[in-house]
Amino acid sequence: PKSDNANCEMMKTIASLSSLSHLSISYFDSNITDSMMKSMCMILRPLITLSSLRLYLNRNEDISDEGIIALSTLLSELIHLTALYLNCASYYGKISDVGVTHLVNSIQSLHHLSSLDLQLYGCLLYTSD
Repeated sequence: PKSDNANCEMMKTIASLSSLSHLSISYFDSNITDSMMKSMCMILRPLITLSSLRLYLNRNEDISDEGIIALSTLLSELIHLTALYLNCASYYGKISDVGVTHLVNSIQSLHHLSSLDLQLYGCLLYTSD
């Protein structure tokens, strides 16, 4: 879809800002899917200079464990992060203990993190077993 292409182009532009230290992205009620999350995370991988990341994924019901695992992989590579704000709402329970465990593990690897605001509304409404 065209929105996928526009999203990728926007992410590529952001990723080209090689000395970027602060990034805030909001996808409020935007129908973001797991594949869009994977693309976004892959494109943003070069931003290793980021010290602050704010990501709003509120009311995006198509994000599941798969998208959260992609985000977790990205986070574990952003080794200079000192501040992380993540708002992720999954009111229909598509994000289980599997995705949240990956997320927690990636956050634990961020040794410079001094500020964390994690809001996981509706996640863990079911477990993987």
